Amino acid sequence: MRTTKLSWYKNTPDGFNGEVNITSAVFDPNKADTGDIDGDGYIDIVVSSGTDKKITWYQK
Repeated sequence: MRTTKLSWYKNTPDGFNGEVNITSAVFDPNKADTGDIDGDGYIDIVVSSGTDKKITWYQK
C-alpha cells in the first residue's frame, strides 16, 4: 500500500506523543532526512518520493 501522508511524532519521556501531519500531498515517500537546511534554527525535512521522482523540502 502506498501512502500520501507524511507525519512526525514528538518523542517524550512517556513515549511518542500525538501525530503531527506535515502534508497529505506526497506520493509514495521513500527517503527522508532532517537538518537545519536554511540556517534559521528550525529543523527542516527533505523527502524523496519514488513514484513521481520528486525531492521536497518542508520547512517551518
